[in-house]
Amino acid sequence: MTMNKLWRISKNNKNLSKFSKKNFEFNYNGTFIQSSLWILMVLLVACAPAAQQPVKIGAIAALTGNLANIGSEERIGLEIAVDEINSQGGINGRPIQLIWEDGKCDPKEATTAATKLAEVDGVKVIMGGTCTGESMAIAKIADAGKIIQMSSVTSGSVYSGTGPWTYRTNPVDNAKDLVDYLISKGYKKFAMINEQTDFSQAIKKDFRKLVEANNGQIVAEENVDGKETDFKTSLAKLQESGADAYFLNSNSGPVGVLFAKQAKELGLAPLYGSRGYEGAKVSDYPNELEGIIFYSTVGVVNMDTPQAQKLFSEYEKKTGKKSFSPFAVASRYDGMKLIAKAMQKCGEDTACIKEYLNTMPAYEGVIGTFTFDENGDPQGIKYAFAVIHGGKIEPLK
Repeated sequence: MTMNKLWRISKNNKNLSKFSKKNFEFNYNGTFIQSSLWILMVLLVACAPAAQQPVKIGAIAALTGNLANIGSEERIGLEIAVDEINSQGGINGRPIQLIWEDGKCDPKEATTAATKLAEVDGVKVIMGGTCTGESMAIAKIADAGKIIQMSSVTSGSVYSGTGPWTYRTNPVDNAKDLVDYLISKGYKKFAMINEQTDFSQAIKKDFRKLVEANNGQIVAEENVDGKETDFKTSLAKLQESGADAYFLNSNSGPVGVLFAKQAKELGLAPLYGSRGYEGAKVSDYPNELEGIIFYSTVGVVNMDTPQAQKLFSEYEKKTGKKSFSPFAVASRYDGMKLIAKAMQKCGEDTACIKEYLNTMPAYEGVIGTFTFDENGDPQGIKYAFAVIHGGKIEPLK
């Protein structure tokens, strides 16, 4: 590189705009001598081919708060996928750079995080969020900026149709399987306590509609703030209703634990739950949660497949322990691998990525084989039933 060319770069490149000729010196033959090592490093960055610049992808999850144990699992699954993609050449020779933000399972926090990713970092894809309300807030930013959002554990039915740029690898949570199961057990009268979140309120509406469609009846209903800790007054009202069964509709595991503990203290039975119980640390509350049946993603991942064995072997190498939520890990992993597959073809053209996801053949992931419908919801992945027994979540047999 000639002295004049180098000076033009230093003069025109914004990374070098603060430099002057005093930063350079020449030997008696007029040969350029670098005045410091960091000058060379800046020049190398300035002259690096565009293909080496990273592909920035945003990631939002509940890294703190009541769903942090699920959010941390999502993070590990996503990072394993990115490490694997980058080791194989990244996106057409460009490595993926994840930019993490904490959505805290809070729509306001998620809005701030998504806005930052869109306007400051300039991402074209956001992997997130964890909770339904969180992902719905992100969807507004994604829709406005024509950014792809791929969520992995968001399940509320209200997320469907939030915009043409939103997708998820988690099955839609409409409580149908649970209601069918309860009706098959002969129950007709139901009472429910619902946390006041987008997720739980959507489930409440679905649960009521499905029960009534099966000639059942909701005989009592209480809606509570999950930030409270004493729900006995509300639960006592359910007890007086003469219900055949009780539905504990929590958004998170910690609130679900309080629901169950206080319901059992009042003698309410039988108890059924939403998939919020997947986020409960059941080993810490074996007596309080014993016997609760809920619909869940527990058992959805076939751990005997080569794909699953490879993923969770890497998980254990990375963490030194077994996964708390295999579905959260695998769903994030599959979502990232699928986005990378689309970006290999489309680069950062989000219209092209959207078309790819809408028309792709069935994708064989760790969570199963699926496609997306017109709402960006996965077709082919189905919930299972689980029971809490002996401080463990087990598939219901």
